[in-house]
Amino acid sequence: MSKRTAVSGQPSAVGQADTEVARASVIVPYAYQRRMAANQARYAMYKWSRQIGKSLGCAIAVNLDILEAEASGKRTLWTLISRSLAQARELARKVRDVGRAVMAGRKILRGITESESRDDLGETQLELTYPGGSRVIVVSGNPDAAAGYTGNVWWDEVGLTKRARELFGTAFPVASRGAYRFIMTSTPRAGFWKQRWDKAQAPSSAWSTDCVTIHEAIAQGCPMDGAALRLALGDDLRWRQDYLCEDVDDDICWLPWELIVNVTDARCTIGAAGPVAAMGPGAAKRDAAAAAEETTATYAGWDVARWHDLSVLYLLERVGGLLLTRGVVVMQRMPFEQQIAMVSAVVGAAPKFARLCIDATGMGEMVAEQAQRRIGRVEGVKITGPVKEVLAGDLRRMLEDRTVRLPDDDALRADLHSVHRTTTAAGNPRFEGEAEGSHADRFWALTLAVHAALTRKQGAIWWA
Repeated sequence: MSKRTAVSGQPSAVGQADTEVARASVIVPYAYQRRMAANQARYAMYKWSRQIGKSLGCAIAVNLDILEAEASGKRTLWTLISRSLAQARELARKVRDVGRAVMAGRKILRGITESESRDDLGETQLELTYPGGSRVIVVSGNPDAAAGYTGNVWWDEVGLTKRARELFGTAFPVASRGAYRFIMTSTPRAGFWKQRWDKAQAPSSAWSTDCVTIHEAIAQGCPMDGAALRLALGDDLRWRQDYLCEDVDDDICWLPWELIVNVTDARCTIGAAGPVAAMGPGAAKRDAAAAAEETTATYAGWDVARWHDLSVLYLLERVGGLLLTRGVVVMQRMPFEQQIAMVSAVVGAAPKFARLCIDATGMGEMVAEQAQRRIGRVEGVKITGPVKEVLAGDLRRMLEDRTVRLPDDDALRADLHSVHRTTTAAGNPRFEGEAEGSHADRFWALTLAVHAALTRKQGAIWWA
């Protein structure tokens, strides 16, 4: 059976004994998914809108390749990579489900088995084994995890993968032998993904590329309402980037996406609205190496708000030469007295608490004064325009040096990425940002925590 026939053909009836398989077998790919499955290019990049079926397209393409190999008495290997092991496992399960459902290969694929093993890195990996000997291996975005295999590679969400350049250098040789294929998919992101995409547009490039926007997907059958999505999202930047596939990151954002993603660290924690969740012995999901290192000091930054914005406390713990995120406490529409009590409890539980920097602008000045009396080791910072430039500049420099590490948290990344720097008519810099439900409040709380770690002043109001 050819790949085109398998993709575009209608599913046939099945026996009553296989009702579970039958329910999963109604696969009617959209035109762009059929195009992905039929593409035989050895090297391919797919820049697609969010939520239009990249995973299903991958699952169909991988299964068709395995079907063709096993029908000819051969076996093959596919290595699936995503930004985290959990997401790579979800992609593998999609491959498994489609494999079981493909009608043309039903008798062959019913024998797929699923097993778990532990690799040399101590990561549990999911492996799909087909009756003919073909396999699908799942690995995380750890650059070392992809080494040691020989076969085809499918790398999903490239733009969201930290250390993407290093991972590419490790993973690409996996597909070097014979006619093995290397495929990358992502929504647009600045940095490594954009640079690879731009290179692939050259006439002499060996890479096949395919871009599908939300409007193109809808025109080809995807059941989504673009106008309703855009209205509900309410964020033109995210709409242009995630749904229209435009590269807008580095044009306006103070912290490029790649810079943020590359400092994601599994040792970092992010807390809920409470001192126990945000900080303390029960909250730190630290690996053995981090736990063995001694905390030198803990620093905190507090961006104060009451009604319209988020009030955010950000904690950084100095471990060795790094500042690791140890909690992000979000307080919304909470009376100041309760906020001060919350902050006091959180920093009081922090190991070797050294300093708290508070936004002392406007209403924050009163909060800073009360916190100084109640907590101590507090510095008020009046966030004027020039001070914003200092705070934002220090944070960017430390992210570039990779001395500040962040948790894997979408809300935090969105806040950091939303900030952009413009210049007023008078020539003064202006930093502005707005993410979903936030006016970059986590960003400014982090800058204050970094300021606390960089300065030695205590108990003063600082401005410039």
